Amino acid sequence: MIESIIKKIDRIIDIWTNFLKGQVLYIPTLGPIYTSGNSVKTLLRDVLNNSQTDDFLPYDKDRRWYKHKKEKILLSKILIDDYGLFIPVKNNFKNNVLKIFYYTTLKNTIDNSIIKKTKKIAVELKNDEKIDKCFLYCFEKPKSQKKFLCHNIYLKRITKKEYLTKPPKSIDYYDNLPQEVKQTFNYLEQESKMEGFGFLWKEFIMKDKLLSPVICAVKEGRIIGAIGPLDILKDAWNILWLLPPYFGIKEELRRKGYGEKLWKSAMSLAYQKDAKYTLVQSLSSSPADYFYKKQRLIKMSEVYSILLE
Repeated sequence: MIESIIKKIDRIIDIWTNFLKGQVLYIPTLGPIYTSGNSVKTLLRDVLNNSQTDDFLPYDKDRRWYKHKKEKILLSKILIDDYGLFIPVKNNFKNNVLKIFYYTTLKNTIDNSIIKKTKKIAVELKNDEKIDKCFLYCFEKPKSQKKFLCHNIYLKRITKKEYLTKPPKSIDYYDNLPQEVKQTFNYLEQESKMEGFGFLWKEFIMKDKLLSPVICAVKEGRIIGAIGPLDILKDAWNILWLLPPYFGIKEELRRKGYGEKLWKSAMSLAYQKDAKYTLVQSLSSSPADYFYKKQRLIKMSEVYSILLE
């Protein structure tokens, strides 16, 4: 039994490696990773072997939030066909969600035949895994689908030029703020697409759990935006990187320079902590996407997601 699993993993790695091109890749359960030109075979082996456990890999960014991982590759259900690789992942952050990642080197392949095949895999898994929703994730623009999301992945290399000699005006660490100002942090979650700050407030700040630095923008005694926690971790190749933080400004105060001040403050801290890069992702044409382009981050890849109905 163990020997057959090892053989299957070896075969998947050989095929999967041929489908992975570029320095920034999207790997199920890990998300975007920056290879820095290194071989990914060891990382893929780690990911597939780890699919048999509930434990996090040492370099999994989600280990900062939970005791056990919330996503698991369904190793026995990975499908290899003549043209590509289907990797199903069960996600139970809130509901049971099935993500099926499709890798291939062929162009213009995300058509009705791929959608049909993915739906067939989903149907076979739906009852056994008690799935509520299913998504196809792929790496080129779908040909036959009008409803899909495009997630852009950006790379920011962190160098000495990020260093700030003093913090910008109206910007400070959460821990340095007066208590009455700290209490306004929980209002950030009331903004559209800023629910992550509510998670930080309820699950970490209110429970006095250790949290890496959070940098805040303050106006008239209220927190109007924040970036953090600014966690720095070693990646699969022992290079320090800044994990993607929650980042946002209250809607009526956007495009007034607060976001740029927060971003630059975060990059300065990351530089001082010896982080070499960070990776962020955003929906195409969103305010965040506009911001990252303005900051001259390098778009490295695109990931498309399709809700299968």
